[in-house]
Amino acid sequence: MDIRFLGHACFELTDGDTRVLIDPFLTGNPKAAVEASELDPTHIFLTHGHGDHYGDIVDIAKRTGAQVVAIVEIANELGGAGVENVSDPNMGGTIEFDDVWVRLVPAWHTSTTPNGTASVPSGLVIGLVLGLAVCGGSYWFSDKLAIAAARARPVTPEEAPQLHAVVQDLTTRAGLPMPRVYVSPEAQPNAFATGRSPRHAAVCVTEGLMQVLAPRELAGVLAHELSHIRHRDILIGSVAAAVAMAITFVARIAFWGALFGGGRDDEDNNVVGALLMMVLAPVAAALVQMAISRSREFEADRGGAELLGEGEPLASALEKLDAYSERVPMNVNPAQENAYIVSPFARRGAQFANLFRTHPPTADRVARLRAMDAVVR
Repeated sequence: MDIRFLGHACFELTDGDTRVLIDPFLTGNPKAAVEASELDPTHIFLTHGHGDHYGDIVDIAKRTGAQVVAIVEIANELGGAGVENVSDPNMGGTIEFDDVWVRLVPAWHTSTTPNGTASVPSGLVIGLVLGLAVCGGSYWFSDKLAIAAARARPVTPEEAPQLHAVVQDLTTRAGLPMPRVYVSPEAQPNAFATGRSPRHAAVCVTEGLMQVLAPRELAGVLAHELSHIRHRDILIGSVAAAVAMAITFVARIAFWGALFGGGRDDEDNNVVGALLMMVLAPVAAALVQMAISRSREFEADRGGAELLGEGEPLASALEKLDAYSERVPMNVNPAQENAYIVSPFARRGAQFANLFRTHPPTADRVARLRAMDAVVR
């Protein structure tokens, strides 16, 4: 399925010959979107909050011959607009609205096209579009969200001359623009980089890190973070999160469709199989997402060591940060865990399997860095 933004807060979802017009945020203008994009929809997905645009949607349907699809929960809303001939409003059916027939489907149902060959997954469409919008917003505003969550403040070269000098030196070596520099009030030594691109990047260190690391170790940590920026790991992580979310939505819709008879042939429904899919598919997606996160940490370690010219400063810093994370608590949103150079939650002592870690074991990272130095020597 392809998704295209039409303007006016509306989207086109294309699946084969099926072209669906949808306003998922209920703030758009479907008629203006169709006129601006010259869209010829085969379906129009009608949702709550379109009361001001019902007439426009009917006009579009009459002009294009599009089938109007709506979830059954708005049957009463349409009924209040003078609609009659409601057929089985609790489980679907059709209603006539100003000479246009509207097909009603349950939120977990799949609506077939007039020739019965394509489908419009209503619940999945809403959930997936909203989920992708959240992932996109998290990526686009990643710097603002991460900095706000860390309660960090920007620091000037006059306030933190050593920190700025190290960042400036490393960005010059790496050929990167100078990122914004922040300091978080947290006592636990830690750091992260954020931003949707090198030109919108920011580096943040905690006050604890400034206090416990030697200058060369600080440079190792900052080289690691700048490698994340150079490798565009925020984008990679956002894509992984979007894919994981899509897999989770597909699994849930498949389960509810099987449980309530969402398919056209009830004999083909396999509730047990759908239940296993609902449980195992998100787990598999999470495993892939965690594996990507761990691989990016290894790659940033390697990139940081190459940028600095040796791996020992970063290896020594990682050992210190790992030890402090077990003793010094840190108030951080769990969703931000993978942003930090070491997991802020090691102090909790949760012995999860390595497959579910956002970070590789520190001992493995240190061993790789020192092995790199040994090869160079």
